Amino acid sequence: MATMSKCPKCGEEIDGLTNYSDSRYSVTYDPEEDRLEYEFEDHTSDEGAFLCPECDEILFEGHGAEKEAKAFLKGEVAFFNSPQTPEDFL
Repeated sequence: MATMSKCPKCGEEIDGLTNYSDSRYSVTYDPEEDRLEYEFEDHTSDEGAFLCPECDEILFEGHGAEKEAKAFLKGEVAFFNSPQTPEDFL
């Protein structure tokens, strides 16, 4: 059973996060299918942003975000509705 964490923004219990990061794709047009085709090329070095899947608020972003998100989902850190930042818990 997955560990449930509580979103510090909306208070919902969540067992995962949504990650948005920059990736590079080459895009071509397929005239036979009348659609665009995307081919993955590369990720950027940025870890992107991790958002609550319930309220879409950013919980972690930038350098070290993946480490913080993992610790949060494992229940190793807890957040409270306060002015504290994720760095305060590491």
